Amino acid sequence: MERIEKVTIISEENHGVIGVAVDYKSAIRWLIQTNWINAGTDFWVDEKWQTVEQLFGERWRERLVEQDEEFFEGSFYFYEEDLIGAIYD
Repeated sequence: MERIEKVTIISEENHGVIGVAVDYKSAIRWLIQTNWINAGTDFWVDEKWQTVEQLFGERWRERLVEQDEEFFEGSFYFYEEDLIGAIYD
């Protein structure tokens, strides 16, 4: 197993820290898997609220993972933290 030196902290606007992932894309996948984000989740885009399915269609999961952090501002925030120790297999 690869040594992990940094993790991505996932924070939600109303709940604060909600999760930890090994990197940014894993954080987005975790939000989808745990239903923090689903097809009906609204985001403010082009001056109106739109669901991820309206924005990205049936392949919204794959397309959502490709979005940069700015897309999630106001809903979810991501920041990297150094681990104090190392994790080994």
